[in-house]
Amino acid sequence: NIPLRNGAAKRNMTIKIDGRLLGEFQTPLARSEPDYYGFFDVSRYRGKMLAIEVDAFPRDLDHISLDDEIKGSEDLYCEKHRPQFHFTSRRGWLNDPNGLIYYKGLYHMYYQHNPVGLPWGNMTWGHAVSKDLVHWEERPVGLWHDEMGSMHSGSAAVDVLNTSGWQTGDTPPLILAYTASFGNAGNDKIQRQCIAYSTDGARTFTKFEGNPLLGESQVLAQGSGNARDPKVF
Repeated sequence: NIPLRNGAAKRNMTIKIDGRLLGEFQTPLARSEPDYYGFFDVSRYRGKMLAIEVDAFPRDLDHISLDDEIKGSEDLYCEKHRPQFHFTSRRGWLNDPNGLIYYKGLYHMYYQHNPVGLPWGNMTWGHAVSKDLVHWEERPVGLWHDEMGSMHSGSAAVDVLNTSGWQTGDTPPLILAYTASFGNAGNDKIQRQCIAYSTDGARTFTKFEGNPLLGESQVLAQGSGNARDPKVF
């Protein structure tokens, strides 16, 4: 649980699992009473070493806690202005839907998501699943913001023929194609096209060690707009 305060100065935060960078974020940490808590579901990494680093004074870390519950969860989806039909994430900003696929009875929806802030930023791929496209279950983050930048939009495919060679057991790989974009809104100067894959039915994803598949595109400097959001079919 990450204490956040609207309008607070943003602090660089990195999260590492067993020394490997998992995510990198700009967080408006609360020095006093928070307005709300952002959160990361790291239950899938149980038994591993979790390290959080923040470029702030130690007192900024006082309210960060490792818990079994989301702080303030009793109010989630009960808020006065919360949409009750369209999907919304439990906390934080969301926009473009990504990687829409159907596999073994589940619809998977990924989406652009800032888990530690109300405005756009820290783009990760949020993840939710549904059996009927009406009732949704939010799952842990699919793709984390990392040293290559924001996880911008893209698409997904189930590799039923195992053309990637990544299949283990009877579960075909799930492939995500996305743009890693270095910079913030209006300043995405370097954009790379990458892939990640899951061999456990979309529970966890591994970013391809050969990324980027399509190299650096300094698109704005060349005045050519954006080169991002790969659509694979």
